[in-house]
Amino acid sequence: IKYNGYVSVISNRFKKKFRWNNYYINNVNINKKKFSLFLDELISYIQKKKKLTIKTKSSVLIHVDELRFSKNKKSDQNILMKVLSLTNKNENIILKDHPKNKLNLIQNKDFRKELLIKLKKRRQRVFIIQNKFLRDLPAELIIKLFRVKKIISSFSTTPFLSKIINDKINTYVLFKYSIDNIKDFEDNLFRLKNVEKRFRTTFKDINFI
Repeated sequence: IKYNGYVSVISNRFKKKFRWNNYYINNVNINKKKFSLFLDELISYIQKKKKLTIKTKSSVLIHVDELRFSKNKKSDQNILMKVLSLTNKNENIILKDHPKNKLNLIQNKDFRKELLIKLKKRRQRVFIIQNKFLRDLPAELIIKLFRVKKIISSFSTTPFLSKIINDKINTYVLFKYSIDNIKDFEDNLFRLKNVEKRFRTTFKDINFI
């Protein structure tokens, strides 16, 4: 499919034409302030409609959907310890799987299973989003709903969009480990490595680890 334009908040940072399905298309910018206000209105509606009461404070979203262990155990343990080092014991940890995945998949994936074990050993407060309605919401909405102050994420659009919407969020992206250990990236590995520099220069306010 050849698209004429790409409508997204991310065009607040990427001003030039965007490559989509091997075609360069025009960016159609969405005002980030207006989009943030829209999300606030949507959250207000959701809380009233679903009677949700969210009381979490100092929340950290660990968003590592699809991340899997490599064949290098030392590298795996190093990245796990790095993730743990970025959290404090008084912070609430939130884990959410992608809506396309089945319930309880978070606990079954090797990377997150090991991460959960280590978090529990630290007696960290961990909240796994299992409510079907909440699980089906996009991560960007969950971040606002739970007043997330910090994001630790594999390589996806979530940390970048969230940083644009709220530049006060502390954001960490496991870039290299992600492109090496997410199955969906295997066919696009060469292209992803080539765009790494562009992401780093465009999002200097994000920590790439």
